[in-house]
Amino acid sequence: TDASALMLELVPGVARDLVLVGACFSIVLNPLVFNQAERWLRRHPEPRTDGSPHLCPLQGHVVVVGADEIGQHLIRQLHEQGREMVVIDTDERLLAPWRAMGITCLAGHPIQQDLLTAVLPNASWLLITLDDSLLAGEIAIRAQEYGALMRIAACAHQHEEVHHLRVRGVHQVVKSEEEAARRLCHLAMEMA
Repeated sequence: TDASALMLELVPGVARDLVLVGACFSIVLNPLVFNQAERWLRRHPEPRTDGSPHLCPLQGHVVVVGADEIGQHLIRQLHEQGREMVVIDTDERLLAPWRAMGITCLAGHPIQQDLLTAVLPNASWLLITLDDSLLAGEIAIRAQEYGALMRIAACAHQHEEVHHLRVRGVHQVVKSEEEAARRLCHLAMEMA
């Protein structure tokens, strides 16, 4: 068809050359793009779901949502104190070291109905360490359906976030700047 279009002079030679160059670029770039996409997918796996989680057998445990930087410090301190806990995060890689230490970890989105149903009914605390106050507020609202006796705490960075979280049922809101100032003051008092 390409040859007949050239013979009938329906397609100018320049257009044919452009189509040829485009095809060559496509042949060369496709493997590179797909290799990069595969690498990215390997580094960012989807959370595994091995069926729905069963009801957590723990009583009075702490549920930590978020195993990022703040979550890591919190999990470490709770573990050192011997507190029973369940950790929820979307990133399996962040959960692996805690799971290796014998801590119950669930990979998945923290507002998944089956995750909340499994871990919240007998929990004493829900500690939300996420940077996203909108998501933290949504988690707090849903959590109240499962644990009437459970206390909820979350992190905030802005004054508006504090209000947003409190309105959604968060009992304690830790504002990072205030907590840093409180800790520094405590350290200064210890040194005096």
